[in-house]
Amino acid sequence: MRGYSRIYWETIPSFGITHTEAAFLALVDSLSRNEGVCFASKERLAEIMGLSKVTIFKMIKKLQKMDLLEKHGYSKYKTSKLVLTERYKECIEEEKEKIKNMKNEH
Repeated sequence: MRGYSRIYWETIPSFGITHTEAAFLALVDSLSRNEGVCFASKERLAEIMGLSKVTIFKMIKKLQKMDLLEKHGYSKYKTSKLVLTERYKECIEEEKEKIKNMKNEH
């Protein structure tokens, strides 16, 4: 996989998620950049993360219940289309703004 995504570790306490879940959300964010939707299969996500498909499935369910991730139907390849929620995006934007302000102070 090429590219990168910033993991906003600062958001972990406010969301009440694990570091692995934060890394997963950052991965979904990275894979969503072109079309706003992550089309990767659970198998591919598991391979990238070094986790089992069952773990990915459980993580998706948990993050959906926490209103951080949504599934929007299925792609033509029968994979779930994963989308980050507005709640997640707003929190990340707040963190970006905090970082920007800290840089400007120094």
